[in-house]
Amino acid sequence: MKNAHMNATVRYNLSVNERHGAYYYGFENDANSYNVKIYNNTHYFKSSITPDILCNDRTPVHTTFNNNIFYCEGSGAMGSNAENGTDNVYNNNVYYNVTPPSVEVNPIITDPLFVSPGAEPYNVDMRNGRDVLDGYRLSSSSPHIDAGLTISNDGGKDFWGDPVPEGDTDIGASENPPATAPVAATIVSPANTATGN
Repeated sequence: MKNAHMNATVRYNLSVNERHGAYYYGFENDANSYNVKIYNNTHYFKSSITPDILCNDRTPVHTTFNNNIFYCEGSGAMGSNAENGTDNVYNNNVYYNVTPPSVEVNPIITDPLFVSPGAEPYNVDMRNGRDVLDGYRLSSSSPHIDAGLTISNDGGKDFWGDPVPEGDTDIGASENPPATAPVAATIVSPANTATGN
């Protein structure tokens, strides 16, 4: 298909322990590929995997990477051709134990502080059972909450189906609910009862 990679968007996905890397992606020989957007995805790799995020020497072209989390328990790299393509932008991505590309506008290397990562659940019910993947959400103490770039026409929902606000979005595939002020508790004292003599 001649125009398969025009105006393509990859957003709010979660991948865990992809053996060869996050993306077998790159269209160095496809002059018709443009306006590809890859944002708010979370990629997690256990310590036994040393991935190239863009694997198999693939070269991205005309692609913007925003608000993604690339997390390695051990170590990883973006890939040998990650920054050799044409018209690519990397901005506001998290590289935890991953060497950022030198062209990244705002490389973030702090721990995302997931709730409880590491599980490899199988046969996930994407309609009714995504809660088994809740360990890959950002915890309430994550520095990446409300730290994402605002993306227009973002689809409106995160990986778990929760709404994405118009501003102050999180980095990665999960969107934490906005903090609300605690409701003050009302203490009701039992009525005093007089006892006659």
